[in-house]
Amino acid sequence: MVRPFVYSQEEPPAASFLRYDLVASNGNEKIAAPVVKTVSPEWLVSVCEQHTLLHDSPIPGSELASSIVESLKKDDAESMLFNLLGFDGIELIQEILSARASIQAFTTRQLTRAAAVASATTPPRSPSIKAKKASSVSISSELDQYVSKHQRKEARRNLRRQGDAAADDEQNWLEAAGYDMDVVQALRESNIDRKANTSTSLLKEQFGNMEYDTSMIMSGLPAGAVKTVEKGYEKVFIPAKVQKALAQDELVPISRMDPFTYSVFEGITHFNRLQSKLFEAAYTSNQNLLVCAPTGAGKTNVAMMTILREVKAQRNPTNGRVDAGTMKIIYVAPMKALAQEVVTRFSKRLRSLHIKVAELTGDMQMTKAQIDETHVIVTTPEKWDVITRKTHEQALLTQVKLLIIDEVHLLADERGPVIETIVARTLRRVESTQTMIRIVGLSATLPNYKDVAEFLRVSFPPHEPSGGGLFYFDASYRPVPLEQTFVGITDKGRTKQMAAMNLLAYEYAIDNITRGHQVMIFVHSRKETALTIRAVLDLAAKHGTIDMFAPADAPTNESTANTLDMLLTKSRNADVKEFAPSGCGIHHAGMLRSDRNLTEQLFENGQIKLLCCTATLAWGVNLPAHAVLIKGTQIYNAEKGCMVPLSMLDVMQIFGRAGRPQYDTSGEATIVTTHDQLDHYLRALANQAPIESALIKTLPDHLNAEIVSGTVANLPEALAWLSYTYLFVRMMKNPMAYGMSYDERANDPMLVNKRTELLKQAIQTLEDARMIKFDHRRGDFAVTNLGRVASHYYITHGTIETFNEMLNQHMEDEDVLHVICSSAEFEQVQVREDETVELERVKKSCKLPIKGENASSGKANILLQAYISNTSSRLTNFTLISDTNYVAQNGSRVTRALFDICLKKGWPVAAEKVLNVAKSIDHRMWWTQSPLRRFLHVLPFDAVARLEERYDIDTLFTLSVDEIGVAVHSPRVAEK
Repeated sequence: MVRPFVYSQEEPPAASFLRYDLVASNGNEKIAAPVVKTVSPEWLVSVCEQHTLLHDSPIPGSELASSIVESLKKDDAESMLFNLLGFDGIELIQEILSARASIQAFTTRQLTRAAAVASATTPPRSPSIKAKKASSVSISSELDQYVSKHQRKEARRNLRRQGDAAADDEQNWLEAAGYDMDVVQALRESNIDRKANTSTSLLKEQFGNMEYDTSMIMSGLPAGAVKTVEKGYEKVFIPAKVQKALAQDELVPISRMDPFTYSVFEGITHFNRLQSKLFEAAYTSNQNLLVCAPTGAGKTNVAMMTILREVKAQRNPTNGRVDAGTMKIIYVAPMKALAQEVVTRFSKRLRSLHIKVAELTGDMQMTKAQIDETHVIVTTPEKWDVITRKTHEQALLTQVKLLIIDEVHLLADERGPVIETIVARTLRRVESTQTMIRIVGLSATLPNYKDVAEFLRVSFPPHEPSGGGLFYFDASYRPVPLEQTFVGITDKGRTKQMAAMNLLAYEYAIDNITRGHQVMIFVHSRKETALTIRAVLDLAAKHGTIDMFAPADAPTNESTANTLDMLLTKSRNADVKEFAPSGCGIHHAGMLRSDRNLTEQLFENGQIKLLCCTATLAWGVNLPAHAVLIKGTQIYNAEKGCMVPLSMLDVMQIFGRAGRPQYDTSGEATIVTTHDQLDHYLRALANQAPIESALIKTLPDHLNAEIVSGTVANLPEALAWLSYTYLFVRMMKNPMAYGMSYDERANDPMLVNKRTELLKQAIQTLEDARMIKFDHRRGDFAVTNLGRVASHYYITHGTIETFNEMLNQHMEDEDVLHVICSSAEFEQVQVREDETVELERVKKSCKLPIKGENASSGKANILLQAYISNTSSRLTNFTLISDTNYVAQNGSRVTRALFDICLKKGWPVAAEKVLNVAKSIDHRMWWTQSPLRRFLHVLPFDAVARLEERYDIDTLFTLSVDEIGVAVHSPRVAEK
């Protein structure tokens, strides 16, 4: 039996999440689904009463019925039902879900009437039989568990042969959810009183008649978690995990490394516990790795070990240098900000080995010569996907020896399909060329890490002493133990919620500052940083505690005060100058680099005790504090065009800033959200839901990329390609989540039929967009110009369809802008009520007429023209500023794709118009304006305007200095 190498100081949390859903097929075929039926309120109350009597639950049947009705109205109904009814209620959950439509329509009055009828017919409860039984714990050996597991498998086979698969349903559900049936069986046998000990009746007993959340029952929170209900909010405190003490000889000394690596680990004598466990696998072997560990546990040094192993293999023994032409190491970071930090950190550490590290992202381009002389390329998933798609980059791919993917748990995110495709492309390349590319995945803790390991081709045989390449570490491996607090504001209304959050932020800050600690408060807009500091200082003044925030030595130490004043005179930011004397500061990407550096310096020196910042600080500079607080969890997502909950990835990254390894024995991290979001973050923390693949949604675009790159030439090759994805791994484990019944899975062990179905749907989509041609008889693919353009410019098939409908060779300039802004990339740029006044003002300064001004395309058009005209800097609405940046970043790429299509269609006039727009976006000036506008930082605007009005650029070249001086009425300006 294959088992991973798991390091944990306690047993894994009990399984308490059940996934029971079906993803509808995109095609017209009907797939197996639960039978839909209609039931009455009396039936629901009756079965609930029977369930509580049968399983001796302290929850009254009527109360359970009400909770079930409320649960069915939520998105995560299946998991909430499982929390309510437990393992023993799986059959009842099936019945409830099949009647979901009718049950969720039940009213409180109907349930009350039904409960009254039931109370007249239900006999009184007898004393619990289970309460009289002594609890027992059975311990089985590895061999016993192995035999038991295979006995159960054999029993299931016999049931199938007899045509009775009903007994399999329960086990299939749990296995589909990603749980080990040995654990489930042990839970049933040993935790007889589990439900009674975690029932809502205890919550009532503790908090009286206050409201409680039934979805928290059996929520799988870590041991020791304490939930309290206060006026205005509910709080869950999770204590820090105690670290297990290790003897010094268990830590691997740096001397075990080769001497040439010592400079990379300057100041370090021993690796930490996690790195010591991984030393053999990372540095002395070449196997693929998956390391799952909390933020801040030391995964970066593990990545450095794997890099140094490649350097050792490629190093010239004579001069100690590595030829960049023979070795490329790719580090895939999830965000540009993190990529910048990695480049800065790795460059400094690897400089002594003459290893060059460079960033290759959308913001930082590299020439071919720069790539040739770079050893370590730090990039993002999307950028590396684009590079590996292009056939002319194949020479670069032959030099890749190591692929490090940071935050690989993003597989569950919208960007997950990109990671799936670059890994699948790498694996297929390794097999086709028989050249080794080592894959190293770094991840936060996740529930189904074995599935991710299988996807990355990580081996974890039990007989190897190091546990193969899969390593899982719990929170006890964090260098500084972390206390976590989750707060849900129960007040209703935006104004009351903000006031409550500000008060909590003040109380949190003053509590920590009183104990001598610095505090970081993270907010989600630049404007909010200053507003939060002012709110905290106002509350401090009201409570008479404002002196607590002042720099420690400011009142008595004149030199300190003078130093602070001297530093602040260099700042050009009014907020920085205003807050620093009070011991507070702000930090966000909109500040000048000099002001951000000053703030970081003041915080590091202890002259700032409270720092309010945006999440960019968590992903960028390593500036830890003892305590961090996340104020609010709604963040604007420009790609979706709406406010979305802060991702758990961002939460854990921010939490990772809590605790200073050199000074603190523990750290404190708190998140303040609304009550309806509290359970979401607690569940995400508990990692209860196995991460699933999101590839199906974007399958047509990724399939097109493989066809264009030549790695997939026909349907059989497409089937093979799909088997290398994480989608295939999860479809094998949890077919119901992807629109298959277990019968289909049993009859099609390798999912050939399902893969074929998905691929044919994607092929049809691409054919409709005229991106490929498909020979239905032979199964071969042929690429079209539209398909090549889409792959090269990272354009979706939806945008190509829009171009097919709207593009013509007689377009005017305003038509070109309308086509660009109607692309699928801008569909989510929605018009909001609070933006209409400012949009109308900006629209008046637009150079070209706006088409479709009330739609998404109209808003994108206005913002794009504002960006070109350099009037976007006057915007004050935060969402408009964010949308402008998004439109500008994507507008250039979409326009270049449109230009390429016009060229391939042989439309020179239309191509010229599109090219004008493309250059205007790149240079932020209209094609009719003088290039002198690029020098407005040197030349007066009125002088440029006069020259622009009277001469074109070619005529200007023929004028003398005197003639230009006469034209602008200033000989001095003419000399410039």
